[in-house]
Amino acid sequence: MSNVRGLPLVRSAPATPDLFSVLEVLTGLIKKRTAGLLICIALFGMLIFETSHQLYAQPDTPVPDPDTTTEKTEAKNTDQLPLIQDLKLPDVQTLLESEKTDWIVLIGDRVLQVPAIWPRPDQMAWLEQEQKQLLNNRPTGEPELSEWLGEYRNKFYIYLAVEQEGVEDDYRLHMRYVDYILYHEELCLRKVDELLLQGEIETARRLLTAVGHWERENNERRKQERLNPLPWPGLVERERSLLQYEVRLAQNNKDWTRGFSLIKRRFPFDREDPQLSILAAELLNQIAEESLQNFDYRRIRYYISQTFQMFPKNKKAEEWQNRLLELAESQMNLAEQAKSRGLDREASLRAQQSIRIWPNSSSLNRRLKALQERYQTLDVGILKEGSGTDLAIDSLQHNRWFYVEQISEGYPRFQSRFIETWRPDDLGRLIRLQISLKPQPLESRPVVDSHHLTDALLDETLQRSSREQDLYSNSIQAVQILSPDELEIQFESQTPHPLARMAAVLRHRDLESGKILQSSQFEQISVQTPLEFEPSGRYFVRSHMGQIAAERRGIIEVHVREFESQDHLLRSLLRDELHILPETPSKFVDLIRSDQRFFVKEYSVPRNWGLKFHFEGQLSSQAELRLALLTMLDRRAFIDSMLPEESPGKHLHQLSSSLCPSTSHAFHPSSFLPEFDELSAFALVQLLKKSPQFPKEIRLGYPPNESAQELAEVMKKRWERLGLPTKLIEFSHESDALSSQSEMNKQNVDAEIISYCMAAPHFELPALLSLQSRLTVDDLAKFPSYVRETLLVLENARNWDDVDKNLRQLQDQLIVNSWFYPLVESRRFMTFRREVRNLPEQLIEPFETIDRWMVEPVVPVY
Repeated sequence: MSNVRGLPLVRSAPATPDLFSVLEVLTGLIKKRTAGLLICIALFGMLIFETSHQLYAQPDTPVPDPDTTTEKTEAKNTDQLPLIQDLKLPDVQTLLESEKTDWIVLIGDRVLQVPAIWPRPDQMAWLEQEQKQLLNNRPTGEPELSEWLGEYRNKFYIYLAVEQEGVEDDYRLHMRYVDYILYHEELCLRKVDELLLQGEIETARRLLTAVGHWERENNERRKQERLNPLPWPGLVERERSLLQYEVRLAQNNKDWTRGFSLIKRRFPFDREDPQLSILAAELLNQIAEESLQNFDYRRIRYYISQTFQMFPKNKKAEEWQNRLLELAESQMNLAEQAKSRGLDREASLRAQQSIRIWPNSSSLNRRLKALQERYQTLDVGILKEGSGTDLAIDSLQHNRWFYVEQISEGYPRFQSRFIETWRPDDLGRLIRLQISLKPQPLESRPVVDSHHLTDALLDETLQRSSREQDLYSNSIQAVQILSPDELEIQFESQTPHPLARMAAVLRHRDLESGKILQSSQFEQISVQTPLEFEPSGRYFVRSHMGQIAAERRGIIEVHVREFESQDHLLRSLLRDELHILPETPSKFVDLIRSDQRFFVKEYSVPRNWGLKFHFEGQLSSQAELRLALLTMLDRRAFIDSMLPEESPGKHLHQLSSSLCPSTSHAFHPSSFLPEFDELSAFALVQLLKKSPQFPKEIRLGYPPNESAQELAEVMKKRWERLGLPTKLIEFSHESDALSSQSEMNKQNVDAEIISYCMAAPHFELPALLSLQSRLTVDDLAKFPSYVRETLLVLENARNWDDVDKNLRQLQDQLIVNSWFYPLVESRRFMTFRREVRNLPEQLIEPFETIDRWMVEPVVPVY
């Protein structure tokens, strides 16, 4: 054996270089690698080159072989190698991005830093195992014995590959000099210990993830080489330490949910970890205590079930399960006590709360039905600033003389809950109405007679001056009371339908205070002493009980909860906190349909969006500028602004080419819609800028909902590209085709985004033209002559064919002259739980028949 600085390293190549050439190689390696791994630099300093030894079998007197000794020996002259206690762990970047480097700790604590060795992580054990297998198969004769001896000697060496100037040489180190090996992965794990002490969780996780990845790669290679896969020593323990640290941190931050999710994520991979059950119990207790304060029993039940799934005998979960059952029993007992005192409202609400606490008790569910049936409540969810919110509240509160019961072949069919029968005479110019003096079972309406309906009709027609009368009002010539329950109405001429004409005359939703139908269905109340668990919101109770007072069947109270966002609305619905969504966000329609707890029913009337220029605005005399503004708009971009590409529910929206909905008899796709042409718009505006009437600013109004705001923002950007500053004005209340729009007049806007649901176009389309609630003579005088003439002809139409003809002509006039611009049509949906009964076959408005609905007890599924 040759000596280089007295260090024992054997080159496995057959040639034996001289000492000076080896030192030259070492010097080059030192210059090349000092900033890196140090790899085998010191290893080369330990080189002892040997000549070949020939060992022969001597059965009688065996000769000791230094190559096969296992006695640990400290190598001499290793002072140039660093001590293990003096070495610092590499930084994270080096560990993750540089080539793997193992530390071989020699006897005497000196360290060789070498490229990754193989196999790992059991190099020493693997060598010993190989030695034992060879000893069990030792041959007795030549030449097999010589070959066996050479192979046997090799199993006492760790083989190392060292590259110098692109040429790789193999060297070997005898295992008797080795104390232990710190593999690259072990260095990472020790670095993880340091990082956890420093609180650097994310960095520690990166290292553990890398070690886990290397473990999988290592075991794949071991399988290929017919070695048993091995878990990396210490990896599981470090992962457990990281989990404990993260959970404790989540507890300190009172983020109990995150802590529990960490345990759930870890459990399938380490079911034997004894700390998981303890940590889960701690977090369950913290979550439950917090949720109890907020009456969020569903959350407690969820985490109880999750804890039981992982740990079926967890005592803390059993404690909270029993505690919830006791609370539920307590609420049910209070409910029954309230019933005995005649407090039906409190009895119903406490019984429902009992089931919300613990829905899994058949005994509690039986007791609930008797209490809830006597005082049924309906929980409604709406968006605080959503399309249709005002419409929903209005239809909940007020009765109307006439309403659209259904749409047949596009035509509205009117009905009245106050009229029992009616009979036409004189070719429809005279009708006789029989008033229903007695409300039907479950109906919430005032008792009216012929005097009430007569007063309402006269107030809108004959008792009002001709200048103040609305469109269609002058068609009624006389109203005569025949008896308390019968009256007769004389029309000037034939009408398409008498009830449709009376609905047009009495169309106003903005009922004045004191009118008999004001808040006559459900009336908003203020709860003086709400129960401790009642959520905030608006409360409405039946205005008229009728037979329900005795039968106790039907909805008596409605709770309307307003939500800031669509996601919060959906969350409350899925948590079994709501019965009804009057307006379901389109992106959730398919999702809710897939849930067996709910029905999703489509309205017969979609929602239309459009742009309207005011007849009294500063653009009223500038048809060319209105055309330029419309030509600048890309209607497809509006759908994208409401719902981006691939958004759920986008198929429920389509471009509109008519001012009337596609489900209506007056649907009239216009061929006069301006096409998007940016160059033409720019050219036209440049010519118009020379006019002294060219506006300095355009004021664009929009209703208070998210979709309208997005449309307004798109229009503002497009018009400002033309050099027209645009000011956006948000109205404080949503408008629709039937509501008073007087506030918009105060805002003095030039144009507005309109959103409407039009079931009866023969009077709802003309209503869109005015800024006031009525189309008076003064309003008509402000309209262009062609619009005014069409409206007057429409007013005197005698059949539906004439109505359709004039409505089509009116739409063409408004579009050709750039007064109105249809944008988007959106299908509308109501979501309701299966426990809600007696809904109408066709949905026209949300709560038109709510007083006939019934609600069965809701038992939360989750």
